[in-house]
Amino acid sequence: MINYILEDGKNIDKMVGYGNFKFLKRCFNYWVSELFRKYQKDLLFVSDVSHYDAVLLFELFGGALQAPEYVVPFVWDVNQDLCRYLNISPKEAFDLNREGFVSSKLRMKFTQKNKHNALHDAQIIQMLFEIVYREMEE
Repeated sequence: MINYILEDGKNIDKMVGYGNFKFLKRCFNYWVSELFRKYQKDLLFVSDVSHYDAVLLFELFGGALQAPEYVVPFVWDVNQDLCRYLNISPKEAFDLNREGFVSSKLRMKFTQKNKHNALHDAQIIQMLFEIVYREMEE
């Protein structure tokens, strides 16, 4: 099952899929092609400590060299952004509590029930990315 939803009027498309690797790979490739069709821009993925995620992500294309031409074969890593933004070492950025950082900046709390799953982690990374870049642009 594939769902596209608009969240908070920010024009952010999301896909939800359930199934085995083969099915999810097909869903993911469809979603990526739809994003490109809609926005007509190259797609760049953002992650936190991306070397863990990049290999798994590109495996959904059959490897980085098999990714569509409009997918940048590189994953943006917010850990380095945190180093620059907070003027801390890569180790300190790695050890930084992301939820605590986002909570303090956005004055919000996270409940225990929604922690430690891929969607929650992705939402934290998205908020972190938006905080860092919004304040760096000011």
